Amino acid sequence: AGACAWRLAAVAAAVAAAAGADAAKLSPRRVKLEAGMTWANVAWGYKVGGNDDIDGAKAVNLDPDFYNAKQVQELHSKGAIVTCYISVGTSENFRSDYKENQEAWDAVTLGVMSNWDEEKWLDISRPDELMALMRPRFLRAQAIGCDAIEPDNMAC
Repeated sequence: AGACAWRLAAVAAAVAAAAGADAAKLSPRRVKLEAGMTWANVAWGYKVGGNDDIDGAKAVNLDPDFYNAKQVQELHSKGAIVTCYISVGTSENFRSDYKENQEAWDAVTLGVMSNWDEEKWLDISRPDELMALMRPRFLRAQAIGCDAIEPDNMAC
């Protein structure tokens, strides 16, 4: 449990630092996720058996690599809170930023994640490199209008 807590705390610190001074600007809207809200996850997993429909959802979790500002604004106009999925604990070799900077990503990776061959755990003992790699992802989420970030893959 101690090592797990340390790992989660280090990843959380790297995530916050990656956003830097822009963290307060991630959403100009104040939003509150409430128990019982209808939600849809169109960020991951739905293509392999999930059944998430964004129509009428009060909260939508999406992948900022596959949505743009116009689509997020459309969701906002329908009253949805939009969260953006970002894997902060793994590299994902299918992402464009990985492909553009593969050497830097590979330098901070550890072993392959179970059940997800295209993902590798990140080495949290290298926060400076991780922050440099994560910052563009947070800025992208900000640019398209995400209300919040869903930092994923922090499990031990």
